[in-house]
Amino acid sequence: MWINNLECNSVPSGMKTIFIKEGTEIIPESFFKDSDIEYVYIPDSVKVIESHAFEGCKKLENIILPKYLEKIGNYAFAKSGIRQIMFPDNVKNVPAYCFAFCTFLQKINLNNVEKIEHGAFNRCMMLQNINLRNVIEISNSSFYRCYNLKNINFSKVISIGKNSFDGCQKIETLDIPRTVKSIDNCAFKNCEKIRFVILPDTLDFVGKQVFENNKIERLIYKGKICFETLAEYKVEYKPYTLQELMDMGYTLKEANVVLKVS
Repeated sequence: MWINNLECNSVPSGMKTIFIKEGTEIIPESFFKDSDIEYVYIPDSVKVIESHAFEGCKKLENIILPKYLEKIGNYAFAKSGIRQIMFPDNVKNVPAYCFAFCTFLQKINLNNVEKIEHGAFNRCMMLQNINLRNVIEISNSSFYRCYNLKNINFSKVISIGKNSFDGCQKIETLDIPRTVKSIDNCAFKNCEKIRFVILPDTLDFVGKQVFENNKIERLIYKGKICFETLAEYKVEYKPYTLQELMDMGYTLKEANVVLKVS
């Protein structure tokens, strides 16, 4: 069914296949919420998907976000049946609880996303891998209880929020990059399989109970600041070697500068 007018309160009852008219720019708040739609075509003219727009659409498994989309609202796809999602180039942040409780979500391509807001992927239980290659900020509870999440690429992350990976039980190794300056309270709490952790020399803040209820066998810290919050662990203080820095992509000159500063 083609929908020419999104000014009404919600999608007509019983509709399962929806085609939104070309030229539409906004999908209103809660328009498809809790509906039985199974497929929706969104034209590239759409620039905004408002809060709760597709929340609770349990039969909606796949959706292609429009090319020129700029903004997505809070809870937009929460509790839906979405299995994979690719963010278009213009979307820079994933809003609060956008995909929370999407228990079938398995694949995510964040593209140019720089910020993941509070609870964005909370309890996405089938998610196994996440590439945060352009993400700078991970807000509180972003991946809370993503039980099957195992592999994380932190590339450019600067801050990791409270409880952001709390309950991610399949993570085994953490190699936090030198971009990271802050790891907040309980960030990796209840990650029961973590055995090996490397923390960078760039850290300015490490919160409380960051690794609570884990079974860490080895924690290597590359810096010199003694964080009281790490006192309960047998921390190995091992500054970066020249070779390690060059393996990360630093030039010889840059690596020598890092070594002198640290």
